[in-house]
Amino acid sequence: MREKESKAASAAWHREWISKKGLRERLWTDRAIADFLKPPQEAGPIKAWKRKYILRVEQTPAFRAWMVQRQDWLILRGKLPQALQTGEDMTGLIGSGLTLRTVYENKQGEKRLIVSVTDNVVLWKTADPDLPTGGKSQGSATLASFRRWTASEHPASDAEREAFDRVSRRRKSERQNTRELRAMKNRIHQENS
Repeated sequence: MREKESKAASAAWHREWISKKGLRERLWTDRAIADFLKPPQEAGPIKAWKRKYILRVEQTPAFRAWMVQRQDWLILRGKLPQALQTGEDMTGLIGSGLTLRTVYENKQGEKRLIVSVTDNVVLWKTADPDLPTGGKSQGSATLASFRRWTASEHPASDAEREAFDRVSRRRKSERQNTRELRAMKNRIHQENS
């Protein structure tokens, strides 16, 4: 019970605040923090910035230009964190307030992981390996719709990340099998023609 309350308190804190560690996860540097932000506030046992304030700063043209340069610098040196190597411009994700490596869950218990955010469109994937026929293992939604869909969020555990990867691998394998079956059918059709 105590652990559940602690997780709920942590989730509530993170919905309102972003710590220096949280900024670093969003690719901020100490220099960018000094250049773009006012000093942090007392936020319980640590100092942090209001999430709304950070999101406003991250939408400014100056910050977005800096982030593109930061991303390019990290890619050039092979230092872009694995979880951010999506090939997408990360300014959309960062400006959305959503984060990678976070599981978003709705009231029915369906879990989704963010792949990218571009022009207020969220691309997501699911970890459910037993999707019913017609179920979507990945999809997209507007940012506003995705936020309404979300009832809770928590950092993805190693087991959850593995489940998401398993579904992605299975989906990739199924696509390959489908392509091979189509190619076989085409060959048979051509031979019989």
